[in-house]
Amino acid sequence: MEIDTENIEIINAVHPDISEKKLVLVEYLDIAGLTKSVAISIDDGTDISKKVLEKFSEDDIVKNTKILYDENKKKAEDFLQYLEWRDSGKISANDIKEVEVEKEMSLELLENTSVEDLFKIKLNIFDLEEFQEFEDRDLRSKIRKSKTLPELMHHYYDFLVRQDS
Repeated sequence: MEIDTENIEIINAVHPDISEKKLVLVEYLDIAGLTKSVAISIDDGTDISKKVLEKFSEDDIVKNTKILYDENKKKAEDFLQYLEWRDSGKISANDIKEVEVEKEMSLELLENTSVEDLFKIKLNIFDLEEFQEFEDRDLRSKIRKSKTLPELMHHYYDFLVRQDS
């Protein structure tokens, strides 16, 4: 399958197996804003391998791999700890409460919102019944194509204003 590299945004690149550095798992957003993955050979000279190397150096890919490995290891350790506590009666599923994490608001946070977080916010907007019924295709498109949180919030504000009028 040929990937239209002109209309994608590379999110991440990792080695599925650190001992095989030619193989890279690439995560990207397609033109519709969907997150997709593809395994590539980083040195095959294809458009996507070139685009990955424009965004990430080999050292970056190794660092991303280490971060992913550490995150997965921590999740597995936490899960095993939960199972141990559950089996010993120290905790039950009823004891687990949803915790709301507060993020400190800052200009830096607004300007450096990750692609994944921006995409999640867009999904929340798209899920609104009022937005689904909204007929202004141009504004809907602007919201879908927003590249930054301030840009998205600008268009979302326009939606709210038009909806109230």
